[in-house]
Amino acid sequence: MAITVAYGLVVATFITLVLLPIYITVLNQVRRFIHWSGMGVGQRLRKWSRR
Repeated sequence: MAITVAYGLVVATFITLVLLPIYITVLNQVRRFIHWSGMGVGQRLRKWSRR
């Protein structure tokens, strides 16, 4: 039982301290790329409304 709890704590710590910041960073980079490349929804709507 103690081994299971310890394993769970190690996995939860790994996810919280390693995977979560990586996931947030990658999503932020994708969001910035979409925004600055002009592929955002607002850009598409503005381009469409000018026609």
